[in-house]
Amino acid sequence: MKIETSLIKDCVQIGFKSRDKDSVIREMASIAKRNPILDNCSVDEIYNGLIDREKLGSTGFGHGIAIPHCMLDSVESFVIGIVIDPEGIDYDSMDKEKSRIFAFIVAPKSGKNEHIHLLSVISKIFYFIENRQAFLELDNIEDIFNKYLNALKAIFAPKTEELHYHFTVMVQVEEIFMEILELFTSLDEHFASVIEAKDASYYLHSLPLFSSFWADNDALGFHRIIIAVVRKSAANEIHRRISLMIEELEDKSGIMVFTQEIFYLNGTLNF
Repeated sequence: MKIETSLIKDCVQIGFKSRDKDSVIREMASIAKRNPILDNCSVDEIYNGLIDREKLGSTGFGHGIAIPHCMLDSVESFVIGIVIDPEGIDYDSMDKEKSRIFAFIVAPKSGKNEHIHLLSVISKIFYFIENRQAFLELDNIEDIFNKYLNALKAIFAPKTEELHYHFTVMVQVEEIFMEILELFTSLDEHFASVIEAKDASYYLHSLPLFSSFWADNDALGFHRIIIAVVRKSAANEIHRRISLMIEELEDKSGIMVFTQEIFYLNGTLNF
């Protein structure tokens, strides 16, 4: 993806003329259409793509952030844009709060992997409240465009070759599983898989010696294993964030993580 062509100044705006969700989505489709990449795509087609995605669940993800996105057959490259609406729009956000930062994506259907990565990158940019506040305080398109462009370029910039680490994270706390998985998917380069596993008690239950300890086989709990490969430069931050999650657990149990330096690495994974 070439960030310089995917994001152009014409696709940056302060405030929506519309104030209801459906009209805002149509207005975003018109804003996206300003990028020459979408010359062969109508506003209606973009609008319908965005609306179809909203039917699967609101892209108002909370904390004032919405990331409307869609994939279209007629699109050959990514189009990215951002609208800052300080007043906020009722966008059916998950936390019921108004959305004020709208970072939209129109993507080719052939770019599924890159699309997922881009969603994670944008989520990472706006994860911290100070980043969100910094964008909301900008009052001209030039500054918003430059700040967003630089943030994207910093993450997508080519990296020099460096060591990688193999992470294995065993999770028995369902409420925190997605948060840990998002740590890995938000990285600019990552390869991660999830194994839906069962802990040892599931199997020990069937042995006469241990059966009295687990009377209800259906209550043996949640268990997932995340296996991931990340760059060495990101490893310390991953360790720090997971350590904080473990500290917040009431009895400090339910998560185990270990890492290994990778001596040899070749190939890529689709996701």
